[in-house]
Amino acid sequence: MTSSRMLKQGDHVHRGAAGAASSVAQSGSHHTPALMTSKAANLIRFEFGGDQSTEQNLLASGRYVPRSAVPFDVTADALSRGRLFVTTPSARLGVPASLSTVPSGGATDAPLTPYPSLELHRTTEDSITDCSTQLVSIIATAVEACPAGRLLAYSSDALGSTLTVTDLTTGVSRHLTSQYIHPVPGLFYVAAGGPPYYMGDGSYGLSGDQRCDGKLYLQAFCSNIQAALDKKIIRDASDGDILDPVTQVALPGKLSGISGPLAVDAKGELLFFPIQDELAIYCWNTSKPHRPQNFRLIAQDSKRLQFVGNMKIDPTSQLLYILTNRFTSYVWNVTDYSEDNYYILYINITGVQC
Repeated sequence: MTSSRMLKQGDHVHRGAAGAASSVAQSGSHHTPALMTSKAANLIRFEFGGDQSTEQNLLASGRYVPRSAVPFDVTADALSRGRLFVTTPSARLGVPASLSTVPSGGATDAPLTPYPSLELHRTTEDSITDCSTQLVSIIATAVEACPAGRLLAYSSDALGSTLTVTDLTTGVSRHLTSQYIHPVPGLFYVAAGGPPYYMGDGSYGLSGDQRCDGKLYLQAFCSNIQAALDKKIIRDASDGDILDPVTQVALPGKLSGISGPLAVDAKGELLFFPIQDELAIYCWNTSKPHRPQNFRLIAQDSKRLQFVGNMKIDPTSQLLYILTNRFTSYVWNVTDYSEDNYYILYINITGVQC
């Protein structure tokens, strides 16, 4: 992501994992984590290997329209430290790549580099012939290695309100549903610091601990209900199953508003989630009752936390990465490109108590 403005005195700058460790301050009996900025942008720009002719051709053909791209997901690269994966779904024409990388450190205005190459993204839904070598639009997925060499991928369908579980060793997918991952009437409008927008999205937030016999946490976007499900139940389910008769998945305490994304740490001890219209991030200790009085506010920012697209925890650095994108301004075409509209933020959760 890139921005045309220069850093001003007092701006938040990225200090890397080592710097983040010192950003956790003691406050009474709790650690109060700092909300740090890794990247900030007024407009999404892409890097095409320094090839100006490629960029000009893409701009001239309409395949690259900088204002069309909106980032939604960020994930730390577990194999190559020092870079982040960012998704920019093909929400509008003119998005040259839906999956890119950006250095986690360095300049806050670093552009996105299509991954693994621009060529693999030169595909449309009408021209795709090989799903193993062609990319159309990437969405966030969680992948889990389980005993007997099984690799399971979990993904959410916000429009269909379904949870899809794919066995990557066989390629077989199962589509599951529950009343608790549907949108809740009365919560279809979200503002998150921008103009209110009607969404009505269902299954969105999805995160699990590192144990194959642990729990998977789920959250519809337009909902104040969080759900937890034993992974064994998911593995034993058949395609089309409704999960509710099998187990009660809804957690009892309702949130104070629309949430969407969520992230649980590897041990399954701490769950992090936003309240969109409060421009805030909360956490909950899963050993405590799921009640509002046990939801701890850990960050609130009227500028940088406008519409949280997604959150991920890097288990190595213990950084909670948060991507925000001012989505409601984007869909209403009222984005102010004179200010930063997209942020990759992080919180060091080492020692955080919820």
